[in-house]
Amino acid sequence: MVVAAPSHLRRLLRVVAFAAAAGCAQTPPAPPPTAGHAPRGGEGRTQSSRGAVAPLTRVRVANRDPGSVGKGPDYDAESRTLAARLGPRVPAVGDPEAACRAMLDAARRRYAAVDTDPRVRARILAELDRTRAADEAACREELTPQAARCATLLLDEEGAELDLAVDRCARAFPGGRR
Repeated sequence: MVVAAPSHLRRLLRVVAFAAAAGCAQTPPAPPPTAGHAPRGGEGRTQSSRGAVAPLTRVRVANRDPGSVGKGPDYDAESRTLAARLGPRVPAVGDPEAACRAMLDAARRRYAAVDTDPRVRARILAELDRTRAADEAACREELTPQAARCATLLLDEEGAELDLAVDRCARAFPGGRR
């Protein structure tokens, strides 16, 4: 009995599905008040379990920009833009097996071309070969043929990383069994 290697693609697709379910693509909430500036009306105080009211403590963060929470990427808008840009080149129907094979072949070509150290290249290509069967199965189950074709285009033409291409294309061309 042959046991397939664990699929990196399947793990990535679970993360994408979790992020979508958790609402990561939704508009973030309004940022909290700037550290050290309490809002009016006593809202800048907290009440302890004993009923005592204490002033807010100063929050220490790496990025002091209070608007940075709202400055994250708009993944929904990016996926709409990607679907509009690549949609004419991505067939509405397609063979899932052929689309997944083409995507993984494109990933192999990309990593063979960019990794100039022969030892690193050999290790990465061996890992891709080792997980190929499991990655193809995960692709067929989790991605639409359109998403796989989209990822192939991003890998071949834009030099995207496989995980980024799959994430972007799964959002742009949803409908897999996630």
